[in-house]
Amino acid sequence: MIQKWLKSFISGRLGRTLFMSKTSHARYLPNKVPQRSALSPALFNFHLSSLPELEDTLILFYADDLILAARDKNISIACTRLQTHLDLLESWFVTNHLSPSFSKSSVTLFTSDRRQLDQHPELKIFEERLPISKTPKILGVIYDQCFTFSSHVDHIIKKLNKKRNALRAVAGSSFGQDKEKLRIIYKQYIRISLNYTSPAWAASLSSSNI
Repeated sequence: MIQKWLKSFISGRLGRTLFMSKTSHARYLPNKVPQRSALSPALFNFHLSSLPELEDTLILFYADDLILAARDKNISIACTRLQTHLDLLESWFVTNHLSPSFSKSSVTLFTSDRRQLDQHPELKIFEERLPISKTPKILGVIYDQCFTFSSHVDHIIKKLNKKRNALRAVAGSSFGQDKEKLRIIYKQYIRISLNYTSPAWAASLSSSNI
């Protein structure tokens, strides 16, 4: 009974759009799990559980964000491993009626050798060459090729300066909120941005960049 219910839940579905009190014609939805359902995250993870894996590469995913990584002193060897995995992913995408978002796909070379920073690894998926990104943003954290996190810190500083100005607007001496309310605003509006994923990047900062 549960299997039949799940099958009817994720297959043979129809979708409509409601706009300005008018409903569109129904359209058949051949794939993808229903949105905003309590089961949707679990079903999507189950869907991704069949992603192909290789010993020489690392595959990570969170929701629909997917990362492939390979490590080697020789960049060409690392690229060959990644391209082999990308070719397998192509077949998986076709089989599962999915397609990657090319506008959000890129390749980044992480290295401690600054002479390699301008190299562009040659990687393709569905005959599309992946563009280089020297500062990719992954789950809200901005990385750089040498793992200094300087770009992420600059981004945090700009964001906090804007929020600090907003806090000043409600913290006048003759008007505004009392200290307790200002403390709550600070914790929930400003400090949360500073603390977000800080264990991942704060330890890499130099003393002059704190």
